[in-house]
Amino acid sequence: MTDYKPIPELKAGPVGRRRCTDCLFCIAFSLFIGAMVTVAVIGFENGDPYLLIYPHDSSGFQCGRDGRVTSDYKYLYYPSPIHDPDYKVCVKHCPKQYNQKNIECYPNRWVTDCTFLLKYNDTDFTPVPSYQSQSFLKRFCIPDDDDLNEAFDDVMDIIYDDNLKGWATDIYEAWTATLIVLGVSIVVSIIYLGLLRYCVGVIVWCMILACLLAITGFAYFLYHTSETTYSGKQHKKTREAIKIASYIMFGAVAVFLIFILFMYKRIRLAIAIMKSGAIFLKDAWIILLVPVLVFVFSVGFFCYWILSLVYIYSSGGMYHKDEEGKMAHISWDESERNSFYFELVAILWVNSFKVALVQFIIACSVCIWYFSETKGHVGLGPICRSTYYAFRYHLGSLAFGSFLLALIRFVKWYLVFLRKYVYKQVLEGNKCVKFLCGCVACYVSCLERFIKFINKNAYIQIALTGDSFCVSARHAFICILENAARFAALGSLGEVFSFLGKVLITAISSFIGYMIITQVDYYEEYIENPLPPTIIFIIVSYLVAGIFMSVYEMTCDTILQAFLIDEKLNPYSGAAYAPKPLQVFMTDHRKGDS
Repeated sequence: MTDYKPIPELKAGPVGRRRCTDCLFCIAFSLFIGAMVTVAVIGFENGDPYLLIYPHDSSGFQCGRDGRVTSDYKYLYYPSPIHDPDYKVCVKHCPKQYNQKNIECYPNRWVTDCTFLLKYNDTDFTPVPSYQSQSFLKRFCIPDDDDLNEAFDDVMDIIYDDNLKGWATDIYEAWTATLIVLGVSIVVSIIYLGLLRYCVGVIVWCMILACLLAITGFAYFLYHTSETTYSGKQHKKTREAIKIASYIMFGAVAVFLIFILFMYKRIRLAIAIMKSGAIFLKDAWIILLVPVLVFVFSVGFFCYWILSLVYIYSSGGMYHKDEEGKMAHISWDESERNSFYFELVAILWVNSFKVALVQFIIACSVCIWYFSETKGHVGLGPICRSTYYAFRYHLGSLAFGSFLLALIRFVKWYLVFLRKYVYKQVLEGNKCVKFLCGCVACYVSCLERFIKFINKNAYIQIALTGDSFCVSARHAFICILENAARFAALGSLGEVFSFLGKVLITAISSFIGYMIITQVDYYEEYIENPLPPTIIFIIVSYLVAGIFMSVYEMTCDTILQAFLIDEKLNPYSGAAYAPKPLQVFMTDHRKGDS
């Protein structure tokens, strides 16, 4: 594999003269979106969601639906719910007593009159006396007998529990506090990133020192225990075993020290990059709005997707499986079935594409900032330019990368389906098949993580060079192999500080919210239980922390690749456009080499 040699044009920053890349996938994705919208429109035209809302009797009549012959018969009643649950009829009111005579129902083919005469065949008609029942969800009649209805009572207690109503009221009364927590979590996130800029180095080395002391202390504890607690002859074997364990731990200390010495420069580089990432977010804080806007769009699109699935699912008619069938079902022809499954899995590609778009815009904005002559507040310029590049030139490349990830995820979830349903029903008890299914699922999960990693770095290369997805992925892969230790150091430290950031931001913001609703007189008067609002505080602050940390991680990954290219293009003077923390690192590095 040849070394990756960046093109000279990158000396001036991301390539300005670009061409459209992966046009076939751009066309394919456009057709895919068009097909998705077309299928949804057809579903909206032909679908009838009321088929799913109102219950059906044994002949397919919908109980209580306006404009139908059964519009006045609002409840579905099961004359024999235990022995013959397939027999159903629409009634005006749920029977309130055993063998009630004045029941108003709408007879059908299988329940032929309101004495609940059940038709088993052309000559066998069996009357079934009514039983005491009650309304459930304003749609069904369920048994109201102590023996038969205990489970239903539990469900009703949960649904109409005063605690749930109180929780909802507490959450509503705390909506202003939720907004305060939202603002606090943003402020805490900014403070955390600012602290990373100045304190990340101290924190990293303190963590490394703490790990070293912990391993050394544990090794000494084992050795001391073997010499004191188990010093007698009767404990000889135990003493030897513990002493060997202590020697192993002392060996681990030596290996850890050698590893730190080997990784010293890489760790310092990772620290400098993390400081630079915090500087970028200070200079281009508006980049944080990109994932927020995409998230808002995602919520709207998800609602549209769910609604389209409901309409497509309900686009069929009612039918019986056989001539003598007593259960009515929604019928689908082949095109309706295919349309539903297409719309169901289509969300995988759309979601992957949204992630790709956000990653590209962030990466391109970081590259523009990195290669600028003077660092400082950059405003909307880089974001607008990055968005233009994405939609004008690289829509196909983003669609290509997101398609690969969506395909892997489809295979992953299909394997989950096979393991849960096919294995249990067909191959239950076959340990070999179970083991193979687990292995395949593990391999697919690993492949998914690999594709996500390569995609992210490929988008950074596309932002820099404007090449197609495959070329950029190849360049990114070579770059990662050549600088594996640097990527490993940044990746591990980035994961640690991203996790710490999410925990700290969520904990601090939620605690402040809790103190507000428990100490401020206004909230103390109206909020009975502080737990439900606190749960909302945790969710809101975690979402904010996730947005900040995801942008920060992508920023650091992009700065690393930009620095490596800058370093290769300027082998004698060093990286020419590096931010101040990286310049300090290079200066110290040269002093150490001289």
